Amino acid sequence: MADTCVGCRKTPTRTGFVDYLGDLPFRESALTKFWNERQKKRLLAVDLKAQQTGEDVLKKELENTPPTLRGEESSLESIGEVDIAALLDMLDGTDLLQRDLGNWCSALVLFSTREPARIITAAIGVPNKEIYYTDANGAYVRLPRTAPNVPPTKRQVLMVGRTTPLRDASLAFYGQKCGNFSAIARKTAFMKRFEELAEESEEAKKNDKPETAPQLRIYNLAGNPMMLALIEDRIDVIFETQGQKCHEVAPGFVIALKTGAYLRACNKTSLFVRRS
Repeated sequence: MADTCVGCRKTPTRTGFVDYLGDLPFRESALTKFWNERQKKRLLAVDLKAQQTGEDVLKKELENTPPTLRGEESSLESIGEVDIAALLDMLDGTDLLQRDLGNWCSALVLFSTREPARIITAAIGVPNKEIYYTDANGAYVRLPRTAPNVPPTKRQVLMVGRTTPLRDASLAFYGQKCGNFSAIARKTAFMKRFEELAEESEEAKKNDKPETAPQLRIYNLAGNPMMLALIEDRIDVIFETQGQKCHEVAPGFVIALKTGAYLRACNKTSLFVRRS
């Protein structure tokens, strides 16, 4: 993260904004469900705990420039012109945490709405304690400490441009819920191409030439953690068909864009995130 935050009147402490992402109490036994009347849905106690922890740390870190805070567990109302604001999703993937799956994270974007409006930084912390973040010069991943007294190391993340045919690509899409999954099935041209690739695979088996079969792989997990898989060269394309809200994807695509990925709107509802 940059040594001095744009829009802040003080220099962040040595630990910086990213340190607390790896230390939030996600693994505490706070998986009790309760009904949130404002959002009209069930939440876990750990959702609010994580959100409150993130907000408290940001307020302390930016005490000279109090940030305007927005988050799924607090408020997503629009804001006016401010020096610094934060969009937080301190527990992105609650259902995955609840099921003891690893594809969840803690994510935030810091931005200013004063002209010229700008994104200051984005950061994502994942369960293995790696923290991806951006500054004015690019995108980085801070690696976990190897010992208590050893300072953490970082490396810059840059995507290597290359072209991969669909038949051999690795795709990820927003398909965890019935509506999102069904939306893919209604894309007839898309499904027809999948059927053609399935036929090619069967033909390769019949001819005893498995090396000629398509290598296409499809994963129906997406979100911020899969954006990190994109920039780490594990996934070729991430797409969605029903429209994701800003707080659900902003940290991931800000970091991905900094590494060389790009966004492409394919129609009114589909958004592709692809390598350059």
